[in-house]
Amino acid sequence: WANRGESEKSLERLAAAEALHKSLRSGSGATELREGGEQLEDLHTLTCFYLAQAHGNLGARDRSAAYCHTTMMRQLARRGGTAKGEHTFQASEWAKNAQQIA
Repeated sequence: WANRGESEKSLERLAAAEALHKSLRSGSGATELREGGEQLEDLHTLTCFYLAQAHGNLGARDRSAAYCHTTMMRQLARRGGTAKGEHTFQASEWAKNAQQIA
């Protein structure tokens, strides 16, 4: 939805994904995370990234900045992990993004 200029609808879907992640991380859902947990966390990092974009598109700069921070901290925490593809930690890319945000 975000690529179609429908940031509000995008934000609704992303907020639902964030709530689902939170419910899986707490209580009985945490047991289910043992297998596939890293992949789920990588996907949640992408959700945070898209939430930053959606909030930015809607003019909520503080919320956007908070999600940018969360995204970058999650990426930094996963460095050296087993992630592949778009989830692979690239130090030079991370540093460039941090510099652009500052």
